[in-house]
Amino acid sequence: MISKTALKNYASVIKAAAFAFLFIPAFCFAFIPQIDKSLGKARIYSEDEQLIASTGKVQRVWQWTDYGFGTVSLKNLSTGKEWIEEPENNCDWAYFGITEDKKGVIRKLDAEVQQATPFSKEHLRLRAVIYYPSERTSVLYEVCVYPGAEGIKTQLGIKRPPQNIAPIKTEKNKIIIKAENGSTHFPDDFRDQTDPAFATVLSSSSKISFQIKNISYDRDYVLGLSWWDWNGTGRRQRVVARIEGERSEAILIPTTTLPDYKNKQEKPDEFSITVPGDMLLEDDFIVEVQKRQGPDAVISEIWIYEENCRKPMHRSELPVNRAEVILGKAPEGFGLAAYMDCGERNLQRRSYNQSRGVTEELNINFSGGKVNFAGYNCINEDFLKNEPQQPLLKEETLNVQSDTSRQFEWANLMTFQSGENGIAVVKESNQCRNLDSFDTGWFSLTPSGLTVTGWGIRQFEMKADRFRKGWPTWVILSKGDKDELLLSMKKFDRLVFPEDSLGRFTYCRTGSRYNTKLEKNPVNSKNVTENMARAGKAGFGIVNIDSGWELQKEKRLIGRDMWRPDSEFFPNQWEDVFKAMLENNLRTGLSAKNSIETQDLNWNYEKLKNSFWTLDNSKIRDYKELESFRRRSEEYLNQTEGNSCFSMETGKEYPSAGYYCLREYGKIRLYPDNTELQRNGNHILQDCWELAKYNNPGKWQLLLQDFGDYSPEFAAAASCAGLPGMKAQFFEDIEDKQAVSNVFEVYAQNSAELYSHFTFPIGERPNGRSWAGFQFCSPGDKEGFILIFREKENTYSKNTVRLKFLGSGKLKITNLLEETEKITDCDDGFVGLRMDKPGDFLFLKYKKL
Repeated sequence: MISKTALKNYASVIKAAAFAFLFIPAFCFAFIPQIDKSLGKARIYSEDEQLIASTGKVQRVWQWTDYGFGTVSLKNLSTGKEWIEEPENNCDWAYFGITEDKKGVIRKLDAEVQQATPFSKEHLRLRAVIYYPSERTSVLYEVCVYPGAEGIKTQLGIKRPPQNIAPIKTEKNKIIIKAENGSTHFPDDFRDQTDPAFATVLSSSSKISFQIKNISYDRDYVLGLSWWDWNGTGRRQRVVARIEGERSEAILIPTTTLPDYKNKQEKPDEFSITVPGDMLLEDDFIVEVQKRQGPDAVISEIWIYEENCRKPMHRSELPVNRAEVILGKAPEGFGLAAYMDCGERNLQRRSYNQSRGVTEELNINFSGGKVNFAGYNCINEDFLKNEPQQPLLKEETLNVQSDTSRQFEWANLMTFQSGENGIAVVKESNQCRNLDSFDTGWFSLTPSGLTVTGWGIRQFEMKADRFRKGWPTWVILSKGDKDELLLSMKKFDRLVFPEDSLGRFTYCRTGSRYNTKLEKNPVNSKNVTENMARAGKAGFGIVNIDSGWELQKEKRLIGRDMWRPDSEFFPNQWEDVFKAMLENNLRTGLSAKNSIETQDLNWNYEKLKNSFWTLDNSKIRDYKELESFRRRSEEYLNQTEGNSCFSMETGKEYPSAGYYCLREYGKIRLYPDNTELQRNGNHILQDCWELAKYNNPGKWQLLLQDFGDYSPEFAAAASCAGLPGMKAQFFEDIEDKQAVSNVFEVYAQNSAELYSHFTFPIGERPNGRSWAGFQFCSPGDKEGFILIFREKENTYSKNTVRLKFLGSGKLKITNLLEETEKITDCDDGFVGLRMDKPGDFLFLKYKKL
């Protein structure tokens, strides 16, 4: 018989256990659950405290720690090369101020087969959910493993309920700006009108207080700030400084009317004020922005310069568009000690492209080698205004020493070659070197290896009910020389951004109704059908119907009816256009604003069967816009079974797809549309050559609008590295149309083979004096194509060009334009070619005998 005392003790134990259970997150594991999933050569499985992912060619191993998963092995299975010699990191990721140095537990771990879709290849996917109890935050870690691939893709997501202002980690000798109150605001109606650093504001009904910490009494300080009255409500405010506990205060800025943007288009104001000496008697002082008139007190940015600055900020810690201005305003002998974009004061970091945390940590020893970083420019109007015009691609090679420490905030990727082993790391984001985007982060090279930052998710964008996924990272390993590494990158790029149903094509665009300066024949049913007849004869494959086909503004009754053909210009809707398309053996594209909704996309597709949508002004400025674009794209591609897709920009004044984002949903346009500023024709060959180095140009549309000093057929041939196109009006103005048509016809006849191959730049980098061009090839195939150019200032008619992956032997070379053949020698890839005239080109097909 059990005594009452024993029962009492037992009940106490049960109560204590139940109480403790309340503080253990639901469905958490004290060990790594056993998983084992395979797909062809790919496998994901767990073993003891480790996770292992293998493609059959690359293997990556993670060790569970109390902080997450840290990479302990990254091995090229083809060569046996181990890249992680001395693993050091506790966790491959960290969101600053949230998961950084925080302990977590595993809530979920599984692996499953992801079936192929119109925008993705079949692959294995690992999903690990790590819960951080102290922050009530869950992190999703996804790993995509493609069978037989030479790389592995990782992606982070985060789920977190709304939080108060995060605590600030104090650093000795580092000036800290802490917002004591206020709420963030991003005025949507005016977000396009100024830099994001100005647009995001902190506001409060009466005053906003900032604590300036770690002041040194023997130094002088200058305070900076910016503000604006975006919606013209008559805001007036002043700024004062005081020491906590003291009644006296110093007026730094007397009562001032804020710039009225809505009514007067006034730009934001910036101030620099010397901080009075009596405010520097303590370690800290307070700055207050006080409302004097209007709905609230507001501020966009606040920063402080310190004399003989102890811990100066690096430009990479500031918004890209503001760094030069703010650093340039520092008084002589002063450095920028602290900066806050007040629209996101939680992180003490810039609101737009400041890194929120680490997404990849690889303890690789680069010491003694050369690491190459590369980044692409967005060709927008600001870029085209530069004289002399800049190259598309920027590269920087770094000789790494044991103590090397550098950040590359402009780069899309890095590569490194060690003997027969190569490694590449690519950030899958819409980053452009000259166009800032949201939290795309940077590459950081340190003595402990490579760190990749930039989650793509800001704190105010986090959701409590679902994960929001950030920018993915690719890690690619190769066997062989640098060419093999570039090939491995292109192969993996094609897995992440698979081929679409369009393949390679040529296209022309009709006139736009809205750009009367540039267009003679605005869009209507008659002009479109006539353009189709001419395009079919000229060798084009697709006619894109430019903006202006939709219902005109004054005729709309409801918002949605705008995306129907205007009956004044298309009396039979799409019936006549569809008929002309079939008669001329063409396909069609339609231009529309990025705001078009899925049901409108589907309605027009059902009537016209258009092959793609040219989206104008496709802005991807924040997570909400990215998520919305992905959701609509996937719905549409699934609905059309991949028979119709999208055409996007790299960016304009704001970022769009960039170079490594959203390509799974269609094509990207390298050059801007409907603008008087155009890329100089002399740069077309150089642009295509640089694009082909790290990218697959078969997904890039190249709209020609300026030939420069070269013939139209030369420029047309150069654009055949990608997807060549012209405005219909521009084509009509060409004197020798047949020469251009001949190029496009050869391209169209061989488009299927060209699309199946990978495109590599060959020869010298185009500079006006070179032999340069492209090789379309696939390793192991005996056949391929050569498109080679002799630039205008080149002085030699014979040249030897090195082809990739061919070795030595005899080649049969067919001149596709002249329809002639010859047999020539290939010596370790080197082939002799001849062009008698500068400014000429050859379009060749080769076969190894």
